[in-house]
Amino acid sequence: MSRKLIFTVALSLILALAALSWQRIGEQTAKLEQNGFHISERLGGSPQLLIDGKGRRLALVGPGGYEEFPFSELHSTELGFDAHRETEDNFRIELMLRESRLRQVKFGSEWEARQALERLQRIVNAP
Repeated sequence: MSRKLIFTVALSLILALAALSWQRIGEQTAKLEQNGFHISERLGGSPQLLIDGKGRRLALVGPGGYEEFPFSELHSTELGFDAHRETEDNFRIELMLRESRLRQVKFGSEWEARQALERLQRIVNAP
């Protein structure tokens, strides 16, 4: 096989899997909304971090399902990352919940993670 053909097949497979994942996340988001979650903010990340400001809840939505939590279960939030010799990567928001449960929302860059964390903290701490 030529390199061009292998590249084309690999790229097609990656795109198909990404489309399938995106479709499943959409289905999970629809289920969440059907169960009374009103999305007021989409903060992004993986899993997707969604906010119901009126209901004072947050949800983490991925292709395999979703979890939702009332703001009152949220003990603290912080920025996390893995430091490597050459680069820093794996930027994430770490959500510490009651009973020492930890959930992580990964982002592609430090800037995206910081922006989402600041927005989340403003929403959660609003009266």
